[in-house]
Amino acid sequence: MARGVGAADYPTREIELVVSFPAGGPADTSARIIAPKLSALLRQPVVVANKPGGGGAVGADYVARARPDGHIVYASTNSVLTITPRLVKSLPYKVSDFAAIGAYAVDLGAITTRAGGPARTLEEFVEYAKKNPGKLNLKDFPGVPTMAEKAKLDLPKQ
Repeated sequence: MARGVGAADYPTREIELVVSFPAGGPADTSARIIAPKLSALLRQPVVVANKPGGGGAVGADYVARARPDGHIVYASTNSVLTITPRLVKSLPYKVSDFAAIGAYAVDLGAITTRAGGPARTLEEFVEYAKKNPGKLNLKDFPGVPTMAEKAKLDLPKQ
């Protein structure tokens, strides 16, 4: 009688938790908070590895090319898998290279303006922008495709 094949033991060694942003930022900090908890749960060391560059593309590509054995895991931010692919057409990875296995943090973006400005709601902001083309600037981190960059692309469509 043949025996059933059981699931392979996992993990069998250290897990590399890849963050595609520099040490000290929010993505890195949240990964370092969960790493010891994952280590305890999985009974293997979980080491945070920062692979910054290209608005997150360097780290994402590193994980996309990794052996798919679960020992290299990606602590992604939403922007790397949603916004960067819309802004950068020649990425070395595809979103379909990744499989979501869980969520560990929530990062809510906010649109703000100077107090006393021409808008107090998003609707007023859109209305003002339509009536005043070229007078508004959306700002975020220079050189990094972010939510503000996405908003710049989509706002004229509103």
